[in-house]
Amino acid sequence: MDYYYTNDTTNIRSALNNLYDRSFEKFTPYTKIGVDKNWEAYLTFIYPNEETQEYMRNNKVIMKLQTSGDQLTKARKVDHWLYFKTEADLNCMAVYVKGKNFVVEKTNKSKKTDLPFSLQISREDKVDNGSITAVTLELSRQAHNCKGEYDGWETFVIK
Repeated sequence: MDYYYTNDTTNIRSALNNLYDRSFEKFTPYTKIGVDKNWEAYLTFIYPNEETQEYMRNNKVIMKLQTSGDQLTKARKVDHWLYFKTEADLNCMAVYVKGKNFVVEKTNKSKKTDLPFSLQISREDKVDNGSITAVTLELSRQAHNCKGEYDGWETFVIK
C-alpha cells in the first residue's frame, strides 16, 4: 500500500496509472484520492508510533555494531543517558532505575538549558533489537513519568 501527499491532484490518477503500467505490468492498482487537510491518515496510521520510532533509533546503533563485526549474541554493559528539569526529577528516575538493577554512573549539570540535570546509568543487557528496545522503551516511559527525557544508549563491540 502506498500513500502520496500532494498539494495538487491534477492528473495524479493518470500519472500513477502510467507508473503502475510501466513498472508493475501484472499488478492491478487501486487508487483512492481524497482530501486530508489535517493529515489524520498520516498521523494516526502511517507515521510510526513511539515503539516503532524507538526500534528504528536502536536499529541505527545495532547496525553500527554489526558493521564492526558484533554478532549481538552476548550481553554486555550498556550505558544510557537521561535528562531532567530538576534534581528532584532526576532523583525520581534514579530511585526507579536502582530498583531495576541499573548502576548510576554519573549525575551532572548538563549544557541543556531546558533539561539541566543529566543522569548516566548502565546495566548488563543483550543488545539485539527486541531486547534493547524493551529496555529503552521502559526507560523512555519512566523518564517521561519523572518529567525528563531519555537520550539514547551506547555500548562496545564484542567480536
